Amino acid sequence: MSSIKITKSIIILERQRALILRELRNIRYMVRGSYGLAHRRCGKPNCWCAQEEKGHPYHRITWTKNAQPGTRTIPAHDVEWIKEMTGNYRRYQELKNLLREKHQELKLLLNQRKNKIISRTKKQRKYL
Repeated sequence: MSSIKITKSIIILERQRALILRELRNIRYMVRGSYGLAHRRCGKPNCWCAQEEKGHPYHRITWTKNAQPGTRTIPAHDVEWIKEMTGNYRRYQELKNLLREKHQELKLLLNQRKNKIISRTKKQRKYL
């Protein structure tokens, strides 16, 4: 790859990186975990759930912290909010991974650029 193409690629990556960072900064609230709908039996012998395969539906959030799993029931009035907050968390993680990938690409391009500059400099004077 030529020096000009490398430089253009670096500029493009820097712009992409800046956009990712801006989006990361714009995420103001999040909750660690995943939202889900689960079912459980209530334990009453005469309830319909005692005869059915599934039990009563309930909303919950699950997470892992310090290798310990956690679950919490979400009240109906908070379901939309928790979906948004866990979605923000998931998006934050995706953006962080994307930023890491862009950083790796940038490192490779910078090393290529360094080698091109060294090669060009050697043509002027051969010290090494």
